[in-house]
Amino acid sequence: MPISKIITYFASQNKKQSARATLLRNLQCSSLGLYRKKHKRAMKDKYIDLIEQTFDFPQDEFTVEDNELNFHDIPLMELIKQYGTPLKITYLPKISQQINRAKRMFNVAMAKVDYKGTYNYCYCTKSSHFSFVLEEAMKNDIHLETSSAYDIHIINALYDSGVIDKDRYIICNGFKRPQYVENIAQLINDGFENTIPVIDNKEEIDLYDDAITQKCKIGIRIASEEEPKFEFYTSRLGIRYNDIINFYKTKIQKNKKFKLKMLHFFINTGIKDTAYYWNELSKCLNIYCELKAICPDLDSLNIGGGFPIKNSLDFSYDYEYLTEEIIAQIKNICTRNGIDEPHIFTEFGSFTVGESGATLYSIVNQKQQNDRENWYMIDSSFITTLPDTWGINQRYIMLAINNWDKEYQRVLLGGLTCDSEDFYNSESHINAIFLPKLEPGNPQYIGFFHTGAYQESIGGFGGIQHCLIPAPKHVIIDRDKEDNEYYTRLFAKEQSYRSMLRILGIDGNGFSDRKFRNVRHRYESTGFLQREAGAILMPVLIQPRKRTQLHDPIFLSPQVIRHPEPRNIGIRRIIIKGFNLTEYVRCFIPSLTKILQENCLFIIIHVELCPPVIQIQGIARCYFVIHLAIDTGA
Repeated sequence: MPISKIITYFASQNKKQSARATLLRNLQCSSLGLYRKKHKRAMKDKYIDLIEQTFDFPQDEFTVEDNELNFHDIPLMELIKQYGTPLKITYLPKISQQINRAKRMFNVAMAKVDYKGTYNYCYCTKSSHFSFVLEEAMKNDIHLETSSAYDIHIINALYDSGVIDKDRYIICNGFKRPQYVENIAQLINDGFENTIPVIDNKEEIDLYDDAITQKCKIGIRIASEEEPKFEFYTSRLGIRYNDIINFYKTKIQKNKKFKLKMLHFFINTGIKDTAYYWNELSKCLNIYCELKAICPDLDSLNIGGGFPIKNSLDFSYDYEYLTEEIIAQIKNICTRNGIDEPHIFTEFGSFTVGESGATLYSIVNQKQQNDRENWYMIDSSFITTLPDTWGINQRYIMLAINNWDKEYQRVLLGGLTCDSEDFYNSESHINAIFLPKLEPGNPQYIGFFHTGAYQESIGGFGGIQHCLIPAPKHVIIDRDKEDNEYYTRLFAKEQSYRSMLRILGIDGNGFSDRKFRNVRHRYESTGFLQREAGAILMPVLIQPRKRTQLHDPIFLSPQVIRHPEPRNIGIRRIIIKGFNLTEYVRCFIPSLTKILQENCLFIIIHVELCPPVIQIQGIARCYFVIHLAIDTGA
């Protein structure tokens, strides 16, 4: 019924106009009240409201309790209170979870299509070479992939410590320089029979023929075509499609030393559900089938890595579908060509270790540079701690660690270096960053998550950092097998200035390497220093009325002082017994590393002073040559 008729029914004629106005006014006020009430409920301007409205939150690895973030049920604020910031953490159980997840997906996919081959998981060591990563990964009965000569030393160390045996597959990728070839050959000659060097160029096979003394398995890498938008058309790695068959016939087929066991395929874009990826996979399989027809020993296909990691809270990737589709296509093409399905190898690196890592910072200052740009300054550098953020514009999951109940604002994040590229200004899902507003006396902490792959290697862990910003502490997190309680241990302290100065040839006492060389040259020219094994030349600070202080050695000298007539050169002998120099010589005498590992005791027999004593800022400084006796405990 129209409103006007209702008014007419309840009001007399002379009151009709006022009644109509009153009713309309009441209806308007009622509507406005409902709007205000609804709008008030919708005004959620806290940081937790932003996250919950933008994403499906909480998620498996992220929860919030008392307005503080937990990572895999670990309260991050507790770690910060214990270790401070900046801080890198590695959650070891995630590594095993990822490995077993991939194994399960491939095995299920194979079972669905009655696939006859086996699945072999290889860890791509270049993603993270740290001992704790390798030890955790190898608990899951997997294999290893190497990229350079020094990787082989890691393989030997893992074997010596009982982490691996000689039956593990060692897939050796990369361009092979002479030292890499020599190390691979030594591995094979020592009985690592499942070491498979993957041929990257045609000349490589001749190097193995000279260096390897027994039969060995080899692989060939295909130089795949790159995505159309790439900087070049064909990968620099591997051998061209058109050359592979002829290369096998001329270099491998008649050589009884080698057995071609593996064809290696990988594209830089990774595993994606695109026409480009499926086309490249199909071309690879056609080459495999053609090779298999003339090479009965060929039985393995290596599809490399390429599984992405979660880089946003709205990350979406159908791992199961892509795994099943890869296996189904391999089986279909092999069946169509009448050959057996190959064993499948993968080399997952980022997928293995990436999601185990996080990097935590504190906001140390706020700078309003104009009306729109508000900078939050972190207590480290993105260039040194997360180099991929500026090198390849990599985005990570970034979240506030505390103050989730505070209002948020749009900000820019800046690092401590003077480099204009040391910033972070967007996330993968949006070209902006939002964080809680800062309050006086209430520190703000933030975290970047799933940063566990490549960042330490690319950033030069333990080396010289941009603007000499020190590398942060690194903490390992694991869980007790019995009660599942987490525990932490400090893997690396924050980098010290001494370690950087030592690399630069400058020690903490003000001695430069040039000054040392001048002193050394003076005594070598007199014939006083003779080249024999035995001593470390190191600076010593002498202060009046104080005990002589030994400082870090700055030079390894394979010399001993001989003094047939010490009275003529003024050498003063000082006897210091029982002083343990293990830590001093650990990094400076590589040939003694094995002895050091056996806990031998190093005792100073005598310390000889090299004159002259140099006066620097009123402090006497000089060099000692230290003679060591090695007590093996035998």
